[in-house]
Amino acid sequence: MYLVIAMWRPKPEWLALTAEERQAFLTTMGDQLAELNSAGIELVGNGSVDPAAGDATWTHYAVWRALSLVGAKKFAADAENSGVPTYFERIQLAGPMLDMQELAASMIALPATLDT
Repeated sequence: MYLVIAMWRPKPEWLALTAEERQAFLTTMGDQLAELNSAGIELVGNGSVDPAAGDATWTHYAVWRALSLVGAKKFAADAENSGVPTYFERIQLAGPMLDMQELAASMIALPATLDT
């Protein structure tokens, strides 16, 4: 099982759209999200970032669950082809869902230097 975390913020192109144009784009996105569900990619939750709760560099986020790395990659490809990059800056993280012991082992195993 993989988790996919997406965070985004609007570009000036989004802010220049009318409310009707924004709604039309989001309606199209809703259709695409339904296709993800049929591919085994499930929305866990999404929302607006609350600046009072921490870093508000990004304005919105979503967490998805995918059955495999293939599903996580499909999500990334679909987002790239959906028109989202036209209107939003976004980052996406994905990785296998770990229990606390697996997470601790992963953190302990980190090398002394990280390649970035």
